[in-house]
Amino acid sequence: MSKKRFIIFGFVNTLATNIILQILLFFIQISLATLISQLIGMIIGFFVYGKLVFRNSSLSIKKLTMYIYLTLLIWIINWSGIYFLSLNGIKKNIAAILLIPFLALFSYLIQKRKVFV
Repeated sequence: MSKKRFIIFGFVNTLATNIILQILLFFIQISLATLISQLIGMIIGFFVYGKLVFRNSSLSIKKLTMYIYLTLLIWIINWSGIYFLSLNGIKKNIAAILLIPFLALFSYLIQKRKVFV
């Protein structure tokens, strides 16, 4: 059941952060655009995923720290993925969209097995 909740809440969170990312990619460099969108997703995600998806009753500093590390890792993967795909002729906005399923799967697995256990 957590997969279904993750997909639903993840879709909303991803949609919101990717709309922000898509807009920012027109105006600022990739690293800053992905960082800003990732920070917004992190703030929303920690509480939504922790409480509503994985139904964790206590969100500790340790869990927040692990979630921040996960978010940082996903930001690096997202930023470098967009960068390398754009070097190979794929538009930045399309590259960002192509990375979503991979980042979502990775995020779900790490949150379920490491962060919100």
